[in-house]
Amino acid sequence: MADSPTIEIWLRGTEAATSEAFAPATPPNAWTDTDVEWVLKAMLRALDRRKNPDADERQVFLRGFSWIVSPSKAGGVVIALEMQVGAVMAGPFEIAQQELNDMIGRVMEQGKAQPYKM
Repeated sequence: MADSPTIEIWLRGTEAATSEAFAPATPPNAWTDTDVEWVLKAMLRALDRRKNPDADERQVFLRGFSWIVSPSKAGGVVIALEMQVGAVMAGPFEIAQQELNDMIGRVMEQGKAQPYKM
């Protein structure tokens, strides 16, 4: 059985990572692409809050980062995102690794099709 999911955040230029609670509304084994999009955006928002603690919550776009879905020692899988500002990892989640990776791939493709507005 996997531990409760958390988000681990590491900013480039810092010595230590920080953690925060994370509770997706839908169980991972019932996720749709919409749930995965929510998870990815929650991860990016957590990274942005750590980098810009005094800023209002901003809109995030699913571009400019790489991801990997990996098995967790605690069971299940974790999602790791890496970008220039730092890295963020969420999990563990009880869902098949390939299924989650495929869903992230679809969500990322959909994100590329959406216009970027400043």
